[in-house]
Amino acid sequence: AEEPAAEAKGGTVKAKGLTGSFDVTVILNDDGTVANVKLGKSDSDSDAWFLGEVSKDAFLSQFVGKALPVDGIDTVAGATISSKAVIEAVNSFAPAEPAPAEEPAEGPAPVEGEAKTVTAKGLTGSFDVTVIIKDDGTIGAVTLGESDSKDDSYFLSYINNDEFLGQFVGKTLPVDGIDIVAGATVSSKAVIEAVNSFAAAEAPAEAEEPAAEAKGGTVKAKGLTGSFDVTVTLNDDGTIADVKLGESDSSDDKYFLSTVNTDAFLGQFAGKALPVDGIDTVAGATISSKAVIDAVNSFQGE
Repeated sequence: AEEPAAEAKGGTVKAKGLTGSFDVTVILNDDGTVANVKLGKSDSDSDAWFLGEVSKDAFLSQFVGKALPVDGIDTVAGATISSKAVIEAVNSFAPAEPAPAEEPAEGPAPVEGEAKTVTAKGLTGSFDVTVIIKDDGTIGAVTLGESDSKDDSYFLSYINNDEFLGQFVGKTLPVDGIDIVAGATVSSKAVIEAVNSFAAAEAPAEAEEPAAEAKGGTVKAKGLTGSFDVTVTLNDDGTIADVKLGESDSSDDKYFLSTVNTDAFLGQFAGKALPVDGIDTVAGATISSKAVIDAVNSFQGE
């Protein structure tokens, strides 16, 4: 006579990976320890690589022989979310313990201050960054919203914790010295920039000084066969800051104008008080040289 088949212990549950879900099948020994753990395929193609990393014997063999609930399981670097999902699935078969009487939970005291929210740009999507600024100007808390990109959720999970966000608490704007998170550099910097975007709003606007009225101007000078503009810029004390020449309206005059439109000639005016004298004319372009001198001196009466 055949003995009745022993009832299979364990079962299959759904586990939630980074972007999809997959089956975790747990087989238990008679004594309740884990005999084997097997993983199904993910329903998300984006999750396949992470699932492949946790499907290896190096990870799954850690469960064999352990009593439920298991602990001390090393997660797989680069597939932390999937690793933890498998551990939680296996432990879902642990015998339920009587729940202790619950004491009323005391949540953290709400941080008082002005809450400001701005949208930050991650690697492939964007997410909200909310900053609470206390009455003394220091940062009371920084919280992050969800990314509008599923692919970006993985990186956001690396920085959405007290270890990173707690660095901002107590600092004044603009913050510096914030350590970025390895593997989530773009998202880390996006949060820092978002927080510091409120620094300009906090700083009192500086009164703008009225723009100084430009001194000098532009006049027409008469060359050998045509005319050209002479623009003179004066310093506050009335001395000459700069002299610039425009093009002549006569093609025949261009050669002569080019010989006076040089630093060697125009540089003689800089720093001189009006009316200028002692300006050396340019050999071969005497008329154009004198035309520039006359134009500059036309500002002496202003």
